[in-house]
Amino acid sequence: GELREAAALVPGQPAVESALTIALEALGHRRLADGDFAGAEAALAQALSRDAARAESWTALGYAQLRQRRPADAKLSLEEAVRLRPDDAQANLLLGYARHETGDAAGALAALRAGRPAAADDPGYRALVARLEREVEAEAGFHTAESAHFTVSFEGGGTSEQAGYLVSLLLEEAYHAVGRRLEYYPDEPVHAVLYPRERFRDVTRSPGWAGAIYDGKIRLPVGGLTDRTEALRRAVAHEYTHALVHRLARGRAPVWLNEGLAQLGEGAGTAAARDRFLTHVRAGGPVASLRRLEGSFMGLGAAEAELAYLQALTATDFLVTQYGPAASRRILDRLGAGAPLAAAIEEVLYVSYEEFERQWMARYR
Repeated sequence: GELREAAALVPGQPAVESALTIALEALGHRRLADGDFAGAEAALAQALSRDAARAESWTALGYAQLRQRRPADAKLSLEEAVRLRPDDAQANLLLGYARHETGDAAGALAALRAGRPAAADDPGYRALVARLEREVEAEAGFHTAESAHFTVSFEGGGTSEQAGYLVSLLLEEAYHAVGRRLEYYPDEPVHAVLYPRERFRDVTRSPGWAGAIYDGKIRLPVGGLTDRTEALRRAVAHEYTHALVHRLARGRAPVWLNEGLAQLGEGAGTAAARDRFLTHVRAGGPVASLRRLEGSFMGLGAAEAELAYLQALTATDFLVTQYGPAASRRILDRLGAGAPLAAAIEEVLYVSYEEFERQWMARYR
């Protein structure tokens, strides 16, 4: 405060201006350490408005924007940091993550490689680089179609191009239909990639039972597709729901809720699902706890995955029908704000996580 007053009283004094810039930069870093990312961004932006040549402030600003799930803004800040200090491994590493979030696979890979010294022995870094290497190789020469809210990449020519424009139309339909369900219409574009079927497995390394995936991009195997089908519409709506859940919860949604909402988003039949689950439970079939279903289903076999998806759908259907359609969105918002799952459920539903699960299973016992 005193430095601001001094700067206002004696504008243009280099020593005072420099001291204020340093103080604002220090405040930004302190707020970052405290987890106040919006406050950090405000302080760092003020520092940079006084001295735009401070590479470290651009890096810290980009990190604050990444933590607020604004990768497009983070990318611009981090590109400026790297322009000012090309060999800064930390800035390059963060830029790689920001570019990855905005769908620039080739740019992300280049920045991540430059940022390798800052990644140490992080297995997540190695896995992401390996995946991006497969992705960049597989998508070399792909064409891109842009609609109002989506970017769709696909092989050029023939049926692949027809599939690209067809999926673009279906995504725009999902934007409105799924958006109404979750009351969310994102501003930043969602990216989708269409692959020949064999290349889809090579890139995603997904299990055979997975028909499509969302991993920051919607990835669909559509080899030879030329006509709109109900299966394709459902797959597009399902994966687009994942994209919205990921953004709302900032990647913190439990898989059972994520997959349950995606099945509701595609229009899965809930009455038939309830009947199947009831038959399974009354026959003495195994039922995993919801806590066991919070992590990825990708390691499950086909039969285990089918049961996990059925549990996810019936639990989420119970949540929506018992507590209202807005309850799931409010839980996602709380998760996105950093609340643990159990706390988010209790804050929104006014019952504990365990009580919610008990109520859901009481329908089937």
